[in-house]
Parts: sequence; structure tokens; C-alpha cells
Amino acid sequence: MKRTRLFLSVIAWLLIVPLGALGQHSFGHQMRLPILWGGSWYWTTNIPNGSLPALIVYQIDGSINGSDTAMFGGTPMNPFRYTPLHGVWHQTGRHQFAGTSLFLRFDPATNKLVGIARARSQFAFTHDFDHIAGTMLLDVLPCPTPATCPDPLAKDANWQPYNLPPIPNEFTFQAVRINLVPISE
Repeated sequence: MKRTRLFLSVIAWLLIVPLGALGQHSFGHQMRLPILWGGSWYWTTNIPNGSLPALIVYQIDGSINGSDTAMFGGTPMNPFRYTPLHGVWHQTGRHQFAGTSLFLRFDPATNKLVGIARARSQFAFTHDFDHIAGTMLLDVLPCPTPATCPDPLAKDANWQPYNLPPIPNEFTFQAVRINLVPISE
């Protein structure tokens, strides 16, 4: 019994101490591993005459959360307002990934829900494991009324272009993993 407890204590110590050391920085940054989920990302979507920022978090369980420029409306390409985005990601190849996120779309004049927006992306690490770049396609599923939105997960959902021509619905983007900046700097 004492040997079993001692053995388990040693195993726990061997597992916990290295994990504590890794907690000093984001996991991917500390170990320089090709992992997406080791931190938060500063994302910029390229548009004509500039870029739109977002803050994105990829979790180890395959989920995505984020906030972007369009949350409160007034972007050069889209007057609607949006909730934070929620979605999923998965690895599609060596250092390559795909993601799908949903967010709710509101009319800024009435503050009523008018649709569900979707962002689909494909991307890869670029020159190191703290930088990604790729493309994103945007769609919207209109809601006839706030209480009668179609099911965005239905296979036959009638997704439509997010923007009307000549504004594009496909964009390029890049993101950089946010790293610790000490107070002393």
C-alpha cells in the first residue's frame, strides 16, 4: 500500500512539475510546437484599403471563440452588428487547419436579429508556429423574424452571400499568437 502511494506520488510529481513550467508562456510558444490551441491570436482580415482586426482563441477541445471589428457595426463593408463568434476547428494536414464559426447578425436600425452569419476558413502555419495565414469565406442565413430563424446546422439551410457585389465574400487573413509582454518593458 505504501509503495503504491509512493509510486503514484512520484508519477504525479513527474507529470505536474513539467506542466507548471510550461505554464510560464503559451504552450505552443514555450515549446515551439506546431499546435494551434496554445494561446490567443491577433487576427487581421485583409480588405481593400486596409485590414479589420479580431481576437481569436483556439481551444484544445476543437472549439473557437472570438470577437471582431463587426461586433458593433460600422465596418466599411457591412453595416450590421454581430455577436462574438463561436465555432470549431480541426487539423486537415501537416500544419494545416480548417474552421467554421457562427455569429448572430443584427439590424443596427432596429436592433432586431435578422440572420445568422457563418465564417469558414482554411489556413496554415507560415514561417513559424506563432503565425498563421489563409482564406475565409463568409455566408449569411437570413431570419424572416427574430423568432423564426432557420436551423443553421441543417444540411439544406439556404446560406447566401454575406455581402452583395461588388463587395467580396472571400477574404485573406493572417494572425499572430499573442505573447507575454512583461511590465518591465
